[in-house]
Amino acid sequence: MKNEIVKIHDAEFLCPRDGDNIFVAIKPACELLGIDHSSQMRNLKNDPEFLGSVVVNMTTTGADGKQYEMTCLPLQFFFGWLAQIDHTKVKEEVRESVIRYKVEVCNVLYNHFMGARKFLEEKEKMIGKLNDHLKLVKKNFSNAKTVLSNTEDAMDKVARMSYDDYKKTGFQMDLDFDV
Repeated sequence: MKNEIVKIHDAEFLCPRDGDNIFVAIKPACELLGIDHSSQMRNLKNDPEFLGSVVVNMTTTGADGKQYEMTCLPLQFFFGWLAQIDHTKVKEEVRESVIRYKVEVCNVLYNHFMGARKFLEEKEKMIGKLNDHLKLVKKNFSNAKTVLSNTEDAMDKVARMSYDDYKKTGFQMDLDFDV
């Protein structure tokens, strides 16, 4: 079994790895947070349907480099355990990190469950804006086609004008058209 260091914000956890599965030893995590290990173990045992169901005992390396049998949580469940810890009971020096972590967990969960909704709302809003812009472009294009057609007609009229026509207008090139 290999160990791996997992860094969460400013804290580093020595985690045993068993194949593709990474675990976090509860006791060193409690020591890092300054919370009572035995009360956390009770909490895990009192939660047999969720976190208590994934707890495993395994041999891992302690902070002193020796091998110990420790209670561990799979890394993916560790985050849920950490999020439910009462931040008022952790060491003062890690309290801000625990609170920041809890906020991050809430944001990740929100984005996971509500991100698609936010995306669809933004997409719908952008489609509305683009549709309004498209209508304006089409209107401007239609106006431009009208101006183009009128200008071509005026040019054609001037091109077909003879000197006699010019004399009939009182020597004026003033034509009645809108360009």
